[in-house]
Amino acid sequence: MSAVIILSVVTTIPLLGSTIASAATKASDKAADTDWQIKSLRYYQFISNCFSGAGKNYNISWNPGTWFSDHIASSSVSSGQWFSNGAGNQPIGVYMKGVLNGVNDAGSLNCGDSSLVSSALSLWGMDAVDVFCHSGFQRVDMGSDQSMDVCKNGKTDFEQKDNVNPDDLFSAYIKDQVYGGKDPSLTDAQLYVLFRHSLNQSCIPGIDGTAPGGDTYGNDNKYGYNDVKWVNVSDESVTTGSYLGSMKTDAKITIGPGEKDASYTGESMTCSAAVSRMSTEQFGYAGVSEDNYTSELTFRLEKDKIKLYATDF
Repeated sequence: MSAVIILSVVTTIPLLGSTIASAATKASDKAADTDWQIKSLRYYQFISNCFSGAGKNYNISWNPGTWFSDHIASSSVSSGQWFSNGAGNQPIGVYMKGVLNGVNDAGSLNCGDSSLVSSALSLWGMDAVDVFCHSGFQRVDMGSDQSMDVCKNGKTDFEQKDNVNPDDLFSAYIKDQVYGGKDPSLTDAQLYVLFRHSLNQSCIPGIDGTAPGGDTYGNDNKYGYNDVKWVNVSDESVTTGSYLGSMKTDAKITIGPGEKDASYTGESMTCSAAVSRMSTEQFGYAGVSEDNYTSELTFRLEKDKIKLYATDF
């Protein structure tokens, strides 16, 4: 088994102004673009979680007088500023450090981050107003039975429809438009890159482009990582060795948001657990025989000390 990996981490902060929906980028057309697949899944899960936990913490507009309304300004929706900072932090994963400036060292991001929604919709090639209308929102004073065309092309502010779950509707629309109705997932090769670049952004800076060395670190060295499997993505050869990291092996990081429907409270994994998972995932594609791959899958299922909470992978 073999796989081609394309890894290119690029930071973009696009401008969203059009209310004319265009065809979304299909995940199937980006099958070989590992970075795109990983970012897309981060955004899909993270924004769903923001909707789930936002309550009334949308970017509401000021109602002249003495109170806030529950209206979301049309300008905020079209620019992708859907959530206020009051929506709080959610885990998005250290992979996204450098992609979104607000991601902290542990891998969390505030739902009100100024570039979150616009970056996600730019990746998917989708329009902010179109997605918002399909996520359970409607125009104010335009009738509860307004058409999708009225919602997308109206001029008034937005409000949430009664008896809807925006997180479910948002994820369903993205799943349909981007993933062709299929549950999004990552291949073993993409999982390997997810873990390695996450480590590059946190525990072991430089691991993306540097093969491990031959030193072995004792248990007293809290920054030493041994028996690390490193794949050269150009020829899929594997080198086993060690690294001296910048974070202790028992320091905790977040790999991803976790499942949208799970009860999630910010659980994380240690650097050493992430290294072990990365080393395990290389068996999925890097020149390993089918028999060894099957044995390794069994090993992975039995190794319960390494817990990856994002079980949708």
